[in-house]
Amino acid sequence: MRILSGIQPSGALHIGNYFGAIAQYIALQEGNEAFYFVADYHALTSVRDAAKMRQNVLDVLLDLLSLGLDPEKATLASAKYFKELIAIFGGQSSVMLAMAAYNAGEGRVVGALRKIDNPMRNRDFWYIYRMGYLAEETNEYIPRVMALLIISEHPEQYGFSQVPAAPAGQADAENDFIPLDNIKNTAK
Repeated sequence: MRILSGIQPSGALHIGNYFGAIAQYIALQEGNEAFYFVADYHALTSVRDAAKMRQNVLDVLLDLLSLGLDPEKATLASAKYFKELIAIFGGQSSVMLAMAAYNAGEGRVVGALRKIDNPMRNRDFWYIYRMGYLAEETNEYIPRVMALLIISEHPEQYGFSQVPAAPAGQADAENDFIPLDNIKNTAK
């Protein structure tokens, strides 16, 4: 069974959050495809201070982890979902469409493709990007990921010096940077 649920970071979690949602999140992550998220946009009606919102999001994430939510299972579910999106939107040439669907939702990408005069010929991310059929956030997300992948292969060619690996599980406190190799190794 697939499960999708979110929790608002509108303040400190309480016992009602635990019994109403979090205990179920933890129980349902076993043997299911569980997608959980912090619904920060939903909390904007009650929290308008950006710094407070960032802190609330961090607090909720830490609470969820400390109560037993397993991010490795969520990561596996996300990877499986991305693989399904690639199957829906095509092979290698349409991976960017799958990335857009992962970011914006598959319904929005399908809607954008329906607006195309010749979807078989123009079925690629860059076409719908130029036509303005997706949100700016998604239009910016794909090129940033692509740039990151290209730069990570040969950082010195792009003016980045090799960064020494941080100790396992520890980010550089100044800029929260974790070298890509560390991320790749922990994902295996």
